[in-house]
Amino acid sequence: MYSQQHRSISTIQSHTQNIHDANHCLDLIIGPHDLVDFNQYEPLDFSFNGSQIGRMIIGDLTYGKDVIFKTHTHENMNHFCITRPKNGRPLFKKDGQTFYACYDQASIVSPEDKFELIIDKDCVQTFISFSKTFVEKILSDLISQPVTEPLVFQNVMDQNNPKIKAWWDLIDSIKNFTNNFTNTSFFQEMRSDFEYIIVKSLLLSQPNNYSDLIYKNTLDYPDFFTRLLEFIQKKYTSKN
Repeated sequence: MYSQQHRSISTIQSHTQNIHDANHCLDLIIGPHDLVDFNQYEPLDFSFNGSQIGRMIIGDLTYGKDVIFKTHTHENMNHFCITRPKNGRPLFKKDGQTFYACYDQASIVSPEDKFELIIDKDCVQTFISFSKTFVEKILSDLISQPVTEPLVFQNVMDQNNPKIKAWWDLIDSIKNFTNNFTNTSFFQEMRSDFEYIIVKSLLLSQPNNYSDLIYKNTLDYPDFFTRLLEFIQKKYTSKN
């Protein structure tokens, strides 16, 4: 079952043993794909519990059995998606290359990426997705010109990169803020700022095919995360 409550933060919840219902939920938060069932005699126990903050979706994703997530050959996804396992190590396959995603090395995929993700039944993932059009709008602002080629990220988000660690700290800070802040009308006004900060930070931190152009157009890039995190953590701490 998939349900969504229309308010400043929309709740997204799906829990099903029906693969068609699971596919429907994934279509909404990721885009066109195939979900391959390894063993039809073992029941699916699909679960997604998360929130939609404007054009960003974040939550916990489990399948409860071994499955393969596959993109379509001739149809692209419509979101940029990040998978950070809390438990388990999904196997990521793309262009003949493979790697295991883990907590310290999350995977990020672009809408045009063609890949397979082999996921075991005990895997629990933190999942984040962003609307393609929204990410490209922010990229265009950063480079001060239209986006003419598809944005493609390097697929491994390595936490040994200080900027990546800072980005995950930013995600945690904003999750804590939204979970504890009770003034919903104020949050509605601030929502677009949170979205913009998170996506801009991602574009600045995770290597991609526009990184050189972004760097040339963003002179304060090295100090961006430190200042941003200090601001958010100070504001959040003052509320508690």
